[in-house]
Amino acid sequence: MLRLQIANERLEGLLQFTLPAGRDAERLLAAPPGLALGDPVAAQALRGLHLSVGPDETALRPAPLKLVEAKARRTRTGGIDAMLLVSIEQRLSIPSIVELSVTEGPRVRATLGAAAGVELSLLAGVGKPVQGGLALRPRAGKPCRVRIQQRK
Repeated sequence: MLRLQIANERLEGLLQFTLPAGRDAERLLAAPPGLALGDPVAAQALRGLHLSVGPDETALRPAPLKLVEAKARRTRTGGIDAMLLVSIEQRLSIPSIVELSVTEGPRVRATLGAAAGVELSLLAGVGKPVQGGLALRPRAGKPCRVRIQQRK
């Protein structure tokens, strides 16, 4: 589950990632000593997740999600639970367009929220309005595109 929030021209959020017990979890848990568990888990959690930002739909540019902090722990069953704090480095001007896409990895459920006075409109993809923003379900080949503008 990815929860993104727009505030003060910044886009940041939390990514909750769960990996069930199995070969992938064992490989990540076998990271060399001195390498924080959150580092390889973060790479796995962010794999295939892409964000693009632009002033309109014709000028979208990649806006890589930057890992700010990661916490991961082994579950009792041998899986992994992780929480990642992510952000994009560039400022988010309003109005603008944000596109969330997935090219590989697990399905992503995301919410995009905004401060009072900011309106979010789903332009493409699967999603629906929820309290305080939009629930988005990007799929491979079907990104979610959102217009961000000041409420009238």
